[in-house]
Amino acid sequence: MAEQIYAFFNAYDDKHPWVSGESIRPKAVARDMVEGYRAFADYVKELGIERSEGVLLRYLTEVYKALVQNVPERLRTDAVLDVIAYLRALLGRVDSSLITEWETLLLGGDAPQADAAPRPVDISLDKRAFAARVRAELHLLVRALSLQDWEAAASLRQDDDSPWTPETIQAAVQPFLDELGPVAFDHRARQPLHTRITPAGPHQWTVRQALLPQVGSVYGDADATGFEEADPDEAVAWAIEGRIDLRADTNPAGPLVELVGIGE
Repeated sequence: MAEQIYAFFNAYDDKHPWVSGESIRPKAVARDMVEGYRAFADYVKELGIERSEGVLLRYLTEVYKALVQNVPERLRTDAVLDVIAYLRALLGRVDSSLITEWETLLLGGDAPQADAAPRPVDISLDKRAFAARVRAELHLLVRALSLQDWEAAASLRQDDDSPWTPETIQAAVQPFLDELGPVAFDHRARQPLHTRITPAGPHQWTVRQALLPQVGSVYGDADATGFEEADPDEAVAWAIEGRIDLRADTNPAGPLVELVGIGE
């Protein structure tokens, strides 16, 4: 897309003379991560930057900020919202403290007085963006289950009284693996119809994410694209069950979804 990207930059340069003499250096890291729904830790290992992972974290943070600040509402398609949500869910698992503070300043506005705290942000007010973020968190969990990465699967919001550990998650998923084979994480498994978000009270929701077996296990062969389209009437017995509670904080740091159970 070099020709298109440089054309956009040149058009911007014409009306913003202070960027004259500058150039752009397009990167494909965020695109690669989004297309593969990659996990942060996995990508750090792949790039071999364990000692400088902060560089990747800052880069992804800037990509997220750029999308949130610069893409107008009329151009925020479902696909764009999914990209924003994926990046926010990813950053929420790694280090969301700076992002949460930035979101408060950007979306909450300045405080009415210099010594007062900024107004709180309610992320649930934008229903499309909120639903996309919830889906992104659940899809990251499905990805971890598909890879049998139990450590990554345990990085959801935790209930202090009954926390989920890598061992308890593996034990919950093992009957699925024994009966149906590996958990699917493909286009079919990520279709919106497999995610259900249900209001349960003021600033409370229950969530359900269906779990499907990989193509070729019980669904037969894939089509020419490598995927099978989901059947809306298809009975899906296995699912992730979770809940979201924003009563105490309408823009919490870290993940939103608290895991309740995995099973039939």
